[in-house]
Amino acid sequence: MTIDTYQQATDTILAALESGTVPWRHPILGGGEHTLPRNLNTGKVYRGVNLFLLGLAGWLAGYSSPWWLTYKQAQQRGGHVRPKEKSTAVVFWKELTVTDPDTNEPKKVPVLRQYRVFNAEQTEGVAYPQVQRASVVFTPLEAAERLVDGYVGGPAVVHGKSRACYVPAFDEVELPDRDRFVDREAYYATLFHELAHSTGHTSRLDRGLDDPIAPFGSPDYAKEELVAEFAAAGLCALTGIAPAVMTTTPPISLAGSRP
Repeated sequence: MTIDTYQQATDTILAALESGTVPWRHPILGGGEHTLPRNLNTGKVYRGVNLFLLGLAGWLAGYSSPWWLTYKQAQQRGGHVRPKEKSTAVVFWKELTVTDPDTNEPKKVPVLRQYRVFNAEQTEGVAYPQVQRASVVFTPLEAAERLVDGYVGGPAVVHGKSRACYVPAFDEVELPDRDRFVDREAYYATLFHELAHSTGHTSRLDRGLDDPIAPFGSPDYAKEELVAEFAAAGLCALTGIAPAVMTTTPPISLAGSRP
């Protein structure tokens, strides 16, 4: 069976985009090099396209652990993969010895193989090392805090999430903890973007965010993103945040339920 690795990577990116997340644009810190995806049995960091596929899959699912293993490896460690958990495909090259039809001599040829892995957080009964993530000391920006506090009747802002989004069904802005952003400017630029989306709630300017969300790439979706980007840019200017920060701000996950 032919494995199209490039198509796998493309499908992963498209799935992220369709969920409202641009995978290469996010200002949230990981934990440094030691949090790169790696195999729990060998301890080795995945390479090439696997590094991208597992890193993106882990980020989208909200996993904080960098450890991955196969179904069988989980069993060998005395645990198991939880029921209904979805695996992530990874690939590797294996050399096979074949007979050259022209020379009738043996030769080695690379063959692409695929296998499925699970994040350690998808398992039960499997012990794995905990990782200390990188962080920065967060110092509030007074002008930005005053602006946010002045949003009378605004949505609840909940920290401790795996990514940033506004959830219309709950009228709630969800964000990672403040010290998980690369700097305070990135945090406030992200917060302003999501708060700008919240102005479209039925109880405010009623831009139809409570209705079924327009699909990614549609004119309505693009219009809402422009509203949030322009609003966030203006708020960044008012609070002294450089425009360049806006290039790292992730788009919203406009969902009817929590992501």
